Amino acid sequence: MIELPFDLGDMARMRFAVSPVTELVWGAVAYRKPERHWLHRRWRDEAAVRLDSADVGLLTALTSGRNYLPDFLTPAPDKPRLRLSDELAKVEATDPDLAVAQARTVHPDATRPLVVEKFLADPRAGLRELADQMLRFFDLALAPHWSRMLGAAEHDIARRSGAAADDGWSSLLADLHPGLGWDGRRLRILLNATMAEQVRSRTVILIPCSFVWPGLYMAALPGGVRTIAYPPYGVGRLWDSAAAPASSPLAALLGATRASVLTSLRQPRTTTELAGLLTLAPSTVSHHLSILVAGGLALRQRDREGVRYVRTLLGDEVTAAGTDT
Repeated sequence: MIELPFDLGDMARMRFAVSPVTELVWGAVAYRKPERHWLHRRWRDEAAVRLDSADVGLLTALTSGRNYLPDFLTPAPDKPRLRLSDELAKVEATDPDLAVAQARTVHPDATRPLVVEKFLADPRAGLRELADQMLRFFDLALAPHWSRMLGAAEHDIARRSGAAADDGWSSLLADLHPGLGWDGRRLRILLNATMAEQVRSRTVILIPCSFVWPGLYMAALPGGVRTIAYPPYGVGRLWDSAAAPASSPLAALLGATRASVLTSLRQPRTTTELAGLLTLAPSTVSHHLSILVAGGLALRQRDREGVRYVRTLLGDEVTAAGTDT
């Protein structure tokens, strides 16, 4: 159990961020520990083929600790939406002494892997190699699915932010994860560690991260920043989406993603709702909706809560003719 001093003022400074590197690092953990992260087995089986001959040994070694993950692997987000390239540049620019100390915590004795020994001997070169391996892992294992993972994260933030606006930030913390609690004065995080911090953190950043499921993770970063990675809403559907089968006639006609959007419009939905349902980025959904509207297969409906989309009669007929249902 970790406890942080955390009052209403701290809560007012709390914010969300989407961090590709956090998802990447926890993807490496989930890949190594399929028995714990079993929800992602389907992804792992596919990724194993892509990663079969890839050199990611240093990344694997640094994410192989039992109850510890080097904090320098997931630098503090400085804005709500981050580019992987910017985050990897921060990893590469890590203070070598800090990187060595945290790598030794993962592998404290002489039985450490050779790749870690090389990292400790020349940490500057090791950090460059690590950043290269992290990019390689992302390109091979995460990039094919990044649109849906980004969609899940953005949908989660939109939903939780809306709920917090209606019910207050305290309700958000109560619903975030069973391992997270707040009593008005202290934030309690159920992790495999015991620590009661006396110095108040300047900032707490919440990061939706599919691969951290079923747990959550806190990183203690420079400047009093604490990041908390937690599983987003809908993570259980991440690999079982409502997408139209890629082999269906409708998917052959429109493309699998656009067919999935059209199939999901049997009832009015917002862009955000569709993004969460299909685990796609809202921008991706918006692009396909614009084409469906222009083609007469869907129409926009504006109500008090915003704009919703629904199939037209033509859209219903095309969907019925192009699917097995």
